[in-house]
Amino acid sequence: MRSILLLAVVGAVLAAAPGAAFGVGGGQSAQERATEYVRLGAQLKSLFAEKKYEEAAETCRKMADLVPQSPEPHYNLACALVHLGKKDDALAAKADVNAKTNAGESALRIAKARRFQNIVAILEKAGAKD
Repeated sequence: MRSILLLAVVGAVLAAAPGAAFGVGGGQSAQERATEYVRLGAQLKSLFAEKKYEEAAETCRKMADLVPQSPEPHYNLACALVHLGKKDDALAAKADVNAKTNAGESALRIAKARRFQNIVAILEKAGAKD
């Protein structure tokens, strides 16, 4: 069910701005990239459950490359980096997200809703606004 919902969200992003959502070229169709994004999302869930944070961070980077405007991979990358003790890297990742996608607000709301105070502090330090 979550994969279907995620694919629908990716589809909506494609409908709004197909070229911007998945970039130009790359050898993959928009559908192939959307399918890969969903596959990586499922893999990411397992990596976090298994506490494989380095692999999770790399998966987040791949997801962000596929759909740069989605706040989810950027937020999850910051979480993975915090778990790895790389708070400065997490801060840099969030600052970069704010500059590229203006997604900091969404990530900040997610962190506050989940009561992840350490992530909230990093996001706020990066300039995310509620």
